[in-house]
Amino acid sequence: MRLRTFVVLAGLIASSLLFATTLRFSFKRLANYPAAFATYPRGINQSGQVAGFYQAVGGQGHAYLETASGFRTIEPPSVKSSYAEGINDAGMAVGGYCIVSYCPLDGAEHAFIYDHGKFTTLN
Repeated sequence: MRLRTFVVLAGLIASSLLFATTLRFSFKRLANYPAAFATYPRGINQSGQVAGFYQAVGGQGHAYLETASGFRTIEPPSVKSSYAEGINDAGMAVGGYCIVSYCPLDGAEHAFIYDHGKFTTLN
């Protein structure tokens, strides 16, 4: 019984080490959006592009995209607050926005896709 337990345990350890050595990780130091009160990164793709939102000094949130060329606010025209929740490997970001200062819980929130300068609203 002890030998069987040892063999099973040794097999688990060996497979864990094999699995761990096949994974590759890298780390990216995330910057703060310039002049923002707070920055909240929400997604990162394989190219290192980051999507999230920053809180302006006045309190409103604004969606941003960080690429190799720097930060850019991404939100549909005439919105009061926005956020980005994720970004895919093609550089398309998804998020939400409100046309009022803060999103109430009564359906005033809308979704968007940002695709290289073009917005598509989803509702």
